[in-house]
Amino acid sequence: MPGSKITPALKKIILSKHKSSPSLGVREISGYLLNKYRVSVSKSSISKILKAEGSSLKKGPKFALDKYSSSFNAQCGLLLLKALDSQIGLFNRITQELGDFFPSLPLSLLKRFIIFTTFSAYAGLKEKELKEAKDFLRLAQLNTLPVKKYGFFLKRLKDCKPEVDLGPVKDNVRLVSTVRFNFNNAYQGFSDARLSTFWSNICTLEYFFLPLESVLQKLKFLIGRGVLIIGYTKSFDYLSPLVYNFYEGINSGIKSIDLINPEGKTLYSFNPKQQRLTLCFGYYPQILDK
Repeated sequence: MPGSKITPALKKIILSKHKSSPSLGVREISGYLLNKYRVSVSKSSISKILKAEGSSLKKGPKFALDKYSSSFNAQCGLLLLKALDSQIGLFNRITQELGDFFPSLPLSLLKRFIIFTTFSAYAGLKEKELKEAKDFLRLAQLNTLPVKKYGFFLKRLKDCKPEVDLGPVKDNVRLVSTVRFNFNNAYQGFSDARLSTFWSNICTLEYFFLPLESVLQKLKFLIGRGVLIIGYTKSFDYLSPLVYNFYEGINSGIKSIDLINPEGKTLYSFNPKQQRLTLCFGYYPQILDK
């Protein structure tokens, strides 16, 4: 098939594809044009167009694979960092420490700026690349980067050079074995830290333990939405009385919640603002036949 004439429209498509998918090599771009637009453009022609615009791209799949792998590995690292943060609350702690330096910024936006700055620094992004870093913006829960506010944030950091005490973060990794619900009707209901099932007392199986910060964030997320979800209920041909008692308790309202470690010591207690919740739980399908 003879090569197609390079029109301004075709050139624009090539440049646009390279910008949106920089990991693609000239071979992949050539195949893309053939499959989608039914036009044949040689790899050398694509290379010339990109070089003319200041882009240097080698032919062949190896370069594209290496570039994709590098980008993929960097994003995997950031996803792991974000997952780790959900367990230990690192960014929450940094936000609390820096809050006094940024009284004009809402804490929610300050936290997103901190996350975005951390991720972009980890990936080695230059300042001019920040506004185009869509993946990092999504990880930081930012739709767009408010340039003026973010510029103020960076300048303030540079001028003040604040010191952050991360010592308290170690408290967040303390293991919780059990969540104890103290109800208004004086009944105490128990769940493991994962909210997997109901317990009659302190959970002793290590599989169900979680770091304190992880449990706390999960509970606050659910309570903020007016619901408590327990994964399933133990049953032996009948629905456990624990469920009925727990239901009666939650119907009376939650007085307080205690997070307890494997030794039975209370690590953290709080009073939920919303005392009455909808209880959702799962149970084995066999019970439906009883």
